[in-house]
Amino acid sequence: MARPDMAAVFVFVLLSLLSSQTAVRGQTEGLTTLPPTSAPEYTGCRDVQNRFQSMEDSCTEKSQQFARFQEDTYRVDVPASFSFDSPDVQATSVVVDRNQFAILQELESSTLEARVTYKGEGRPSTLSAIGQVSRVSSSVEILFPRPLPVLEGQILNVTLWLQGQPLANPTCSGCVGVNFTAYRTGCNFAEFSPFSNGRCLRVFSAWRTKLVENGGAGACQDAQLDRQFLERHRDCFVRPSIQYITSRVEGALGEPARLACVPDGNPVPSVRWRRKGKTLAGSTIVVESVTSNDTGIYTCVAEEREFFNQSVRANATLELQVPACAGYQKTDGRLLRECSGVNPVVRSGGGCGQFTVRQQNATVTVDQIQLTLLAEGELPWVRPGAQIGVVNLNVSILLLENGLPDDSPLRRRRGVESENRDNRAFLKRFKRQNPPLQEKAILHQQVYHDLLAIADYYELSVNITIEPVDVSPGSMLLIKVAEDRPNSPSVCGLYSEGVYPSFQLRAYSFQPCELQNSSCRQRYSEWIAARKAVPDDYHECVGADFVTAHYSRCFVPPEVSLGPSESLEVFVGETATITCNTTGFPSDYSYQWTVDGTVVSNQRGPVFSYNAVSDVHKVRCKVTSSGGETESEESTVTVLPEGTMTFVSSIRITGRSFTPEMADPGSAAFQNISTEIKDWYLTATDSVPGKISIRVKDTKPGSVIASQNVNVQDSALQDQALFNSISGALRAAAQSPSSLGIDPASLTLLSATTCYSETVTVRSSSGLVTVTFPNTAGDTHVYSTQRCASNTESADIPLAVRRCMGSFQTGVSWASPELLDCGLDLSKLAQMPVTPDNVAEVAAELQILTSIGSSLMVENITDSATVLDNLVNTTGDENVGYSVVVSVDQIMNSAEDVLYQSQVRTQAPSRIVQALERFSDRVNLTTNRFRRIERNIGVETYQVRAAELINSVGFASLEGGADLENGLVQSYSDASLIPIEQVDASIVLPEELGAIAAFLQQNIPDPTDVEVRLSFVIYQTSGLFPSNQTAPSSGTKTRVNSRVISSRVTGVELNNLPRPVVTRYLPVVQNSTNNITVNNSRCVFWDFSAGGGAGAWSTEGCDFVGIDNDRVVCECSHLTNFAVLMDIYGGLHSFALDLISKIGIALSITGLTLTLITYLVFKQLRQTRPQHILINLCIALLATLIIFLAGINATSSPVGCTVVAFFLHYFLLAVFMWMAIEAFNMYLAFVKVLGAHVSKFLLKAAIFAWGVPFIIAIITLVVDVPSTYPDGKETYRSTSFCWLQGQQLYFGFLLPAGLVLLFNTVVYAMVINKLACRGRTKGKVADPRNSVTKQQLRIAIAVMVLVGLTWIFGFFMISDGRIVFSYLFCIFNSLQGFLIFIFQCLRQKEVQNLWFKCCGCPVDEYRATKSTTGKSSNQTESTAESDSRGHRKSSAAETLPINIPMNKV
Repeated sequence: MARPDMAAVFVFVLLSLLSSQTAVRGQTEGLTTLPPTSAPEYTGCRDVQNRFQSMEDSCTEKSQQFARFQEDTYRVDVPASFSFDSPDVQATSVVVDRNQFAILQELESSTLEARVTYKGEGRPSTLSAIGQVSRVSSSVEILFPRPLPVLEGQILNVTLWLQGQPLANPTCSGCVGVNFTAYRTGCNFAEFSPFSNGRCLRVFSAWRTKLVENGGAGACQDAQLDRQFLERHRDCFVRPSIQYITSRVEGALGEPARLACVPDGNPVPSVRWRRKGKTLAGSTIVVESVTSNDTGIYTCVAEEREFFNQSVRANATLELQVPACAGYQKTDGRLLRECSGVNPVVRSGGGCGQFTVRQQNATVTVDQIQLTLLAEGELPWVRPGAQIGVVNLNVSILLLENGLPDDSPLRRRRGVESENRDNRAFLKRFKRQNPPLQEKAILHQQVYHDLLAIADYYELSVNITIEPVDVSPGSMLLIKVAEDRPNSPSVCGLYSEGVYPSFQLRAYSFQPCELQNSSCRQRYSEWIAARKAVPDDYHECVGADFVTAHYSRCFVPPEVSLGPSESLEVFVGETATITCNTTGFPSDYSYQWTVDGTVVSNQRGPVFSYNAVSDVHKVRCKVTSSGGETESEESTVTVLPEGTMTFVSSIRITGRSFTPEMADPGSAAFQNISTEIKDWYLTATDSVPGKISIRVKDTKPGSVIASQNVNVQDSALQDQALFNSISGALRAAAQSPSSLGIDPASLTLLSATTCYSETVTVRSSSGLVTVTFPNTAGDTHVYSTQRCASNTESADIPLAVRRCMGSFQTGVSWASPELLDCGLDLSKLAQMPVTPDNVAEVAAELQILTSIGSSLMVENITDSATVLDNLVNTTGDENVGYSVVVSVDQIMNSAEDVLYQSQVRTQAPSRIVQALERFSDRVNLTTNRFRRIERNIGVETYQVRAAELINSVGFASLEGGADLENGLVQSYSDASLIPIEQVDASIVLPEELGAIAAFLQQNIPDPTDVEVRLSFVIYQTSGLFPSNQTAPSSGTKTRVNSRVISSRVTGVELNNLPRPVVTRYLPVVQNSTNNITVNNSRCVFWDFSAGGGAGAWSTEGCDFVGIDNDRVVCECSHLTNFAVLMDIYGGLHSFALDLISKIGIALSITGLTLTLITYLVFKQLRQTRPQHILINLCIALLATLIIFLAGINATSSPVGCTVVAFFLHYFLLAVFMWMAIEAFNMYLAFVKVLGAHVSKFLLKAAIFAWGVPFIIAIITLVVDVPSTYPDGKETYRSTSFCWLQGQQLYFGFLLPAGLVLLFNTVVYAMVINKLACRGRTKGKVADPRNSVTKQQLRIAIAVMVLVGLTWIFGFFMISDGRIVFSYLFCIFNSLQGFLIFIFQCLRQKEVQNLWFKCCGCPVDEYRATKSTTGKSSNQTESTAESDSRGHRKSSAAETLPINIPMNKV
């Protein structure tokens, strides 16, 4: 071995020693220098140390301070001039200038000791350190064994000791100094904050990452050095989270709303909001004006990508505030603003949180504290750099002893000057000294959670809405606020930390009763009414009630009187109206009416409308308010008995002068003139048979114009004869002089109920025409008895129509007749331009031409829709509206099939409905309401102030006859009055509808003065809403099983309402004992745009709620035409057939599955052609049954339903094709015999049986076969279930299926005939297998029926025998797969033996014998198989086997 070079060894040892020395020094000073090497671990440590050095540069600042000699010690001031705020300062070493101490200069080497004494915030501490004196160095650095924490501006005392003796040089300058290291502190990552420590923290993070990768603290250098930084900075990194989110916010319509998301983590995560795929920046979202489009779910995303690369999410919901809540809050604000002194009632006292209450004659309530903090440094309660935080605060309000303390002046903190940083005015810092106070009582103390703290640079504000606190005038208050955590100081005690609080109080004062004005009392009445209107489940929007306590002493019980005050005489059919006049305070009146002691539950207003019943009745009104409860005196209502005939008469009295008192039915003047009028009428009609009574209804100016009812009981005359008798008597009396001075020309007499028969002559374009109109009831119409000639376009159509105008109250009379031009028909009328001049004439002609609705054809419906479109686009006249509604009513008498076909071709019924809706939007409301109730349709449209819709309004048709009746169809201003147990169909609109409509219509958030137009329509049948879903020709069992009811708000499309529209329906057809089954209720609306514009019923936005009082209850989120769809089964047979089908299909699926498993498991069963055919047939049939069972009713998904229909069509055709293949195979085996071989038979059969159905299915799907559906509408499948319809069904399925059945039937007959003939040919020789042959022949027949011929039963499901064939079809076809399993598996001995062997079961002798027989048979069958392929020997005709099981054919 070679001897090493000594020089090289010496150099290596020297370098090693130097490296070792450097390493030791580095550990002391901060860095470890590693020997040069390429080892990976040393390379990693070098990277760690490099980053450590960079971190030291960024996170520390070094300073050396020289001492001054004083009192035998060197004193050093801790520096206060570091470049960053709030540093963590440490003293690390003492430096001594050796050249200024003579004794040190003389020493070669020695040990020098430094003793440091430091007095910080606690007791004095002493630290000693030793350094080496060397002639080589001019200075001595004495390193502390551990860093000494010190505070800025403090003093260190240093003494030097050499060999146990003190060392000092009082005259030296800068001979002793101390090295200081200041560490950056704080976790503020904000880049632009003056308190930011972001650069240091980022360098620290990079170093720590490398440190962890290389083994952690102490792996590359002294662990103490690593911990210096780890302990200071590692807790600054906090994973992102969401500390608080306003999870549910209710926004008032048109008012602003705020969503807040407070993130947690450090660095502060960035925050953004997501909604409907859009991103909204910021921690808070302020919706300036809330609409229904703003409601929904908002997702807050807080993410931090620089260090954690992590995001978190939370959801918030913005909901539309219930209008009652919004109305209350506006009323509350108005009351407080106008009727209470705000804020000036309190003023700031002398110290922090001190307030004095102004001396006044009123009580004061405090309900809000606004806290503002100004900070020199970082703000509390928010993360550095964040704009929002959340805090829990403990709030106390203390009552102090009487006497105001002296105000202490504000003074600037010592040493703090106004600054300007980054061109922004920095806050001015102040401090206030609180004088000593004595607490008297605690008025309020409570912890308030999750308060939002909003930061703005150096200012932070928190609004604290507290439980209201009543204080007395002249009181002195002290507000204490502290964070709710242990040992947390009051905010007024944060001065030492550079945080300066200020308070503001919101307080209200209310004047005593005697000083309150009437407007404030009215405001309070409005306030209490609005508060009562808020639903119980929305009490959180109301808050604490501190208003009533101030007003309750002013309450006055209601005073009640009824008008008219005298006895009221009415007659049957007339409505008695009584008013409950009320005064008192407050005016939050609620009314209860009683008749003969029984409460009338549907009358809750100040005006009582009573439909009179014969007898004398006592009516009372009870009024309840916050001020008390009062009941009125009785009012007597006398009702004339049934059979009373009533006439309405009017006269002008020239012998009297009208006075204003006469307009008041309760005045003496009215009573006096009434008595005179009654006497005159009774005298004039004295000769008229019967008991006559007179009731004067009113008087008006114009001399005196009086209107009265003439009531006649028990008269021998009836109807028109009685009318003529009274009329003649009155006219005769009017011609005679009297003290009243009756003007004969002014006398009128009308029947209250009937327009009597009349024949009139009317001029037409062709001359004078005489027409006769029979008696008719008031407010109806009647057609003339004359009709158009049979040789005209309008043959057998009435010649004219005439209305009986008026009401029971005003009397009824004939209007002018409207003639029809008999040369017109609906097609010509549809082409006629409609102008304002001829609109009334066209409307009347449409009414006449549609009068015989049952005779209308498809083209007539289309023409009628066109005319209606023209009419409603021209005018809004109410008389035209009468003809429009009557025409629609008559059209609804058309045949169901006619309406359906017209919908299919031109959507005429939908156009009629839309025309009616447009007319409701524009009809002139001369009496503020348009109302028309016919037999098939009822329409009501009216204007209402949006503010009046504080309660749910409704519309209902009550149970009655088969047709709609005027008295049973009505609207309700308060939906709670609808008698739901009597409802035939009803709709209830949500409370907030008025406010929403007003806002959307005119963008006015306060709906007080905005009017909205509501329209309601009820259809007795669904004739104008025909669809494929419910058409009888579609074969579906689904029907519209209710009335159709609708509502709309003019000019506004309302969707996604926050509260639902509620509808109720009494089903037209109900479950009963007469074999009717009704189930599967679906709440639907008519979607005009569905089906490419053809219209259809849709469930979108509508939910079935349940059954209540035998009524179906639905809820929908929009307004339109609503109904209920139900499945109506045609009795017990339909239910039984459906049940049989489901059970049979389930058994078939099971059987087919077992059959396929059997044939796929055992190879022996896949040897012959018939077995392969059977396997394919089973696959196709199994797929068909599974798809049918799982997807036939999947109509909710249009695409999915089409896919189901396609695959069901394909696999069902495949079943038929494989049945045809099996029939053809039997033909080859039994009929053709010679030359029956077909090469590659199975391949060709598979291509045919699987390919042809696919081609047919594809063509059926993509080709629009001409049908009765126009305009390219979808005709492929039904909308009621997932199967073909129309021409697609006929040509795409029934035609190929019928051809296959025909082919199978012919082949089946040929095979049976051939087998029978062969049996007779060899009949002379006994065939030992004859019984087996017969058995197998029976099996062959059964299987053939199962795989094809049973479908023929479907063609016989007609006429009177349809029930029998329906049962046969359902039984055999649903059990088809199960019977295949029985015949082809369960009864086959070979299959049984294979399963026994597979399961390890012994096969007995009998079964083995059968198996042998089976094998012999199989060999014979194999020969037949060969023969069928054309390999037959010449003697085959004599040896052809007929013992052929179906699975071998």
